[in-house]
Amino acid sequence: MRCIRYCVLIAVLISPPCFAQRKVALEISHIGNDPGGVTLLAELREAIPLFESLPDAQGNKVETVERYGIRLTSGVSSPRIKLQLLTSAIESGARTAVAINVTYDSFDMPLGGAFIRGMFETCGRDESAACAKRILLKTATAVDWFRDNWPSLWRTL
Repeated sequence: MRCIRYCVLIAVLISPPCFAQRKVALEISHIGNDPGGVTLLAELREAIPLFESLPDAQGNKVETVERYGIRLTSGVSSPRIKLQLLTSAIESGARTAVAINVTYDSFDMPLGGAFIRGMFETCGRDESAACAKRILLKTATAVDWFRDNWPSLWRTL
């Protein structure tokens, strides 16, 4: 019995450290029924679970910045970051125009949340995966700004 206890103690002490990260809740809403927008939305939903925030490259501050991931949420989980997409086909369906709003939403926040950033992107019919990654990187930049400038709201996520 003593041997088993020692083995368990050694296994606990030797186990690799856990590099867990925070997962930020993200809700996506989409308005538009063009085929390019629907494809872009599907690509964006596939790219989000694989996303991991980039380390902040501001000198010695890298070690103190909290890294995060993004998880999709649906319904009214609160608080959360909302990604609002408005898509429309342009040039007879060859390209899709995408207007993106990034907002913070919570039950405590009046009038539909706090606006963080607005963006605009155009995507070709066969480049929806690359466009989704560009949108996700721009969203991450906006979320990083939110983390740095509104730490009290960031802690609620």
